[in-house]
Amino acid sequence: MTGRHVRVAAVPQLPSQGARGPVVAVRGLVRTYGSGSGEVHALRGVSLDVEPGELVAVVGRSGSGKTTLLNVIGGLDRPTGGSVRVCGQEVAELDERGLAALRRDVLAFVFQTFGLLPMLSAVENVGIPLRLLRVPARQREARAREVLERVGLGAAADQRPPEMSGGQQQRLLLADEPTGQLDTTTGAEVLDLLRELVHTEGMTCMVSTHDPALTAAADRVVRLQDGVLVPS
Repeated sequence: MTGRHVRVAAVPQLPSQGARGPVVAVRGLVRTYGSGSGEVHALRGVSLDVEPGELVAVVGRSGSGKTTLLNVIGGLDRPTGGSVRVCGQEVAELDERGLAALRRDVLAFVFQTFGLLPMLSAVENVGIPLRLLRVPARQREARAREVLERVGLGAAADQRPPEMSGGQQQRLLLADEPTGQLDTTTGAEVLDLLRELVHTEGMTCMVSTHDPALTAAADRVVRLQDGVLVPS
């Protein structure tokens, strides 16, 4: 995989999860595409835990399996073998309705591409997950505006994506892995925000990245090479 899709999967630490243990538990994860001589082994027996409140950077060259790992953890792809548990739930056992609920209630994705709906304003784009959770409109808008203020986009709340710069759109996706369209100062602000969210909002975060600054900011770095975890 080339890393063109999901680059970050963030899992809120749900208060109802009371039981201790990792938020993400991966055991012997295998993902193979194709068959016969055309087989591509994207993941080859990957095992790791991600603990509550931890920011983990997943690094490796393009094609090393980073995106595949995040896709399988997030239920966007199915494993060929092994186990993935998120907040104690075996992801591969979920049907489409269960996966939709997992993505709505537990997982939050940040995509490499902006993924914004061009007909909606910034505040409406930010409020989409809250709409799915049936949060009342007034509360939804207040929370969305608060988040936009937090990333310095309060003045752009009522603008639509075509009216915003590339850098503004990138910052709108709070933890977007980086910083190709951001200057050094703005990139540092995004990294600070990501760390703040992990520490203050009780989130656990896995980030696929090539950015040395983000790697340095992580609590832990795991490295993939040809679908296998190797020492960092």
